[in-house]
This record gives sequence, structure tokens and C-alpha cells, in this order.
Amino acid sequence: SIFRLPFGTIVSVPTSSATATKIFRLYDMEGNSDCRLVRERITELDLCVDVVIPAGRRSRALTDRSYEYYIGDASGISVIPSMMVSEEDGVVRNFVGSEDILEYLSSKFGPRNPIVDSNDDEIKK
Repeated sequence: SIFRLPFGTIVSVPTSSATATKIFRLYDMEGNSDCRLVRERITELDLCVDVVIPAGRRSRALTDRSYEYYIGDASGISVIPSMMVSEEDGVVRNFVGSEDILEYLSSKFGPRNPIVDSNDDEIKK
């Protein structure tokens, strides 16, 4: 939506840890505001995601246990967005829910930069 501009359109200065961390799976659902926040932050950090798996209510990722990217637990319940990351040391970590994912991205790459400079004299008028 245009109301969310400029989030997800501006890329931050890359950090050295950005190249060492690899996001290899992101389970995403279009039209979901939590998923959108995660996509915007990943875009802002200019991170590469190997595979983005659409995970709508009836998608194979949630319903088909034989599917390569199935994420349902024993009860078949899962949370979207979800993200799998391979750290520098090769450890794979799973993050579930936008709060968990955004907290990880902020701790790893720093807080989100302000879009508007609060010291700008034009804004203070």
C-alpha cells in the first residue's frame, strides 16, 4: 500500500554481518500486515532470501506433510511469518512470528533507521 511508503523502499548501509548471515527460508502470506513488516525490514537491510514460501491458509506449506517446505507441527498449527536463518557458525535458527523475526533482525543488524531526520528544520516548522 502507498500509505506505508517509504518503508521497504530504502536500503540501509550494509554491515559486515549481513553477508555472513543467510536467510534461506521465509514463510510469507500476502495481505498479512505482520509479513509485510518483515519483508520491509529485510528489504531495508538489503538481505537476500533464498526461498520465499507462500503460506496462505490452504497452502501446501501448512497442509501437505510430504511437501519439501512443510512447517506444520504435530498438531498442524504454525505461525506465519516464519524465517529460517543460517548463522556464521553454521547453526540454523528458526524465528516464528513478526515480533521474534524483527527482534532478531534489530539485534543482528541494528535498529531501524528513522525515515525522517528529526533535526531537519523543514519538519520543525
